[in-house]
Amino acid sequence: MERQTGGTGGLHDGPGAPPAAGGVPAAVEGARADDGGTPASDLAWAAFLRRCRSEIGLDLSAYKGTQLRRRIEQWMHRQGDDHYFALLRRLRQDAESRQQFVDYLGINTTSFFRDPQVFQTLEQTVLPRLILRPGPVRVWSAACSIGAEAYSVAMLLHELGGLQRAEILATDIDQKALEQGREGRFAEMQTTGLSAGRRARYLKPEGSGYRVDEALRRKVRFERLELLEDPYPSDVDLLLCRNLFIYLAQPTQERLTRRLVEALRPGGYLVLGGTEYVPMPARFGLERVAFCVYTRVEDAGA
Repeated sequence: MERQTGGTGGLHDGPGAPPAAGGVPAAVEGARADDGGTPASDLAWAAFLRRCRSEIGLDLSAYKGTQLRRRIEQWMHRQGDDHYFALLRRLRQDAESRQQFVDYLGINTTSFFRDPQVFQTLEQTVLPRLILRPGPVRVWSAACSIGAEAYSVAMLLHELGGLQRAEILATDIDQKALEQGREGRFAEMQTTGLSAGRRARYLKPEGSGYRVDEALRRKVRFERLELLEDPYPSDVDLLLCRNLFIYLAQPTQERLTRRLVEALRPGGYLVLGGTEYVPMPARFGLERVAFCVYTRVEDAGA
């Protein structure tokens, strides 16, 4: 899923944002109210969410409703589906369409060293502390999209002399994004955020774009993982879950935060996106270290 993961594909649209060119399907936009005054489209939307979960195993209720609904209706317009249940039928019957739909909802906006202030804290404070500890340095980039974040951390670890001891895991639900990250291929426009020096050092020109140096690629493992359902890795030293919470409803944010904290070893670090924060972090066993950066207190598991 921040994921997204990855562009965001429109999930950043505000409540007043216009629909995609051509509008939304007429059967959705013009649905009449039922006798109780509830728009029929709202009832259809609620039924669609329930049936997505029960019939094809997609739990969409965790995501913020207005943004998700606009996003799905744009998809319906592009696919020529005139109501939610035509889309549901397509998803139920066609595995390829279902995977394309899941990938479309993925959060794929990412860039190297996104939010420089955060990466400055990683470079100057967090990673030097982790390197001083015995044993491997376990890093998990959750909702990693195409892997630019994971590779950014790998670059810092290399420069700090800790890459050889590092175990870097990058996860997402978008298979296409994972494959791009695994191959380490980036278009010119996807290399924004890299200094000229780092681009020359870590990326090799290939065709019209670049490919991450093989030694760096070998240190990052890409796997599919659904953050709301699948088991998590454990004893993580540095966990980056950035720009995903902004898409989730409050109860889901809290459930996800607790699971992420459980994945950290005591003294491990959780890093969120530039517009995200943990309210009252102590109730999750966290302390704020810096902008977007938290640490799990030593007795959080007690």
